Amino acid sequence: MGGRTLRWLVVVAGAAWGFGAYLALWGYTPIVVTERYVDSLPGLLLLLPARLVLESIHLVEQRIVHHPFDFSANNAWIGYAAAAVGAAALTLVRAILTAPARLVARGRPEKSPPAEVPPPTHVAP
Repeated sequence: MGGRTLRWLVVVAGAAWGFGAYLALWGYTPIVVTERYVDSLPGLLLLLPARLVLESIHLVEQRIVHHPFDFSANNAWIGYAAAAVGAAALTLVRAILTAPARLVARGRPEKSPPAEVPPPTHVAP
């Protein structure tokens, strides 16, 4: 599989991860998400993109505007943001995991050849 194809698959998988997390949290799936599951390690990992978006919103509410936002009628954008966060997260993970292989494939920088010694101008008899 080519490098470009793999990169696109990682991006699409990350976007699906993020959007799926949004759908599960908003109840658009038959999966019932409980508070206990959200606080568990599997819940953290599976819902991470949506949780990062929600925590960012919460940070802006508390630290910048000092009042809560009302997204009761307009929250679909959170799903798109979660998809973008999921794509970025998986892309970052792929970049970190493949960095050593890319460095080895690049090879070490070639050493410059030794400088040529100029011929002696005076030869001893």
